[in-house]
Amino acid sequence: MWWFLGDIVLVVHILLWLFLGAGVVVAVMGWMRRYRKLALTFWPTMVVTLVSLAVPGCILSDLERWLRQIEVPGWSRDMSLARTVSGTVIGYHPPDALFTVVGVLLFSLAVYAFVRYHMRDVITLLRRGNR
Repeated sequence: MWWFLGDIVLVVHILLWLFLGAGVVVAVMGWMRRYRKLALTFWPTMVVTLVSLAVPGCILSDLERWLRQIEVPGWSRDMSLARTVSGTVIGYHPPDALFTVVGVLLFSLAVYAFVRYHMRDVITLLRRGNR
């Protein structure tokens, strides 16, 4: 049962990656303004994800490891989750630095999209504060 719960956490972790990656694309394309519920879910999720990057490790990976170690003591993954998933999908384990570069690129695109589509609102808010 604990191994199954670890699998569920793993699937949630991968779905979170897909949601953030697709959300960045949707935000950059400007479609986020049409889908307000998606925006209200995406931006807080992005903020929580970025704040959790300041903490060593990953909460979801640690939870998965803990659940799996209940059933198999001493269980540990040899490499990062990103390398494991890419090795399973494409058969090649790229270096972790590549995933770091992709993450920084996606974060930069998200900041660009946020500034591009919300700058007018931010300027209006700042002008109200100066009065």
